[in-house]
Amino acid sequence: MGRNPQTGAQIHIGASKSVGFKAGKALKESL
Repeated sequence: MGRNPQTGAQIHIGASKSVGFKAGKALKESL
């Protein structure tokens, strides 16, 4: 588990942090 520093939301990080960052960004846009 990782945490998005901008939103403070917990996100699941895969092989690299960039994967988690992209997932977090997509989640933010979907909301």
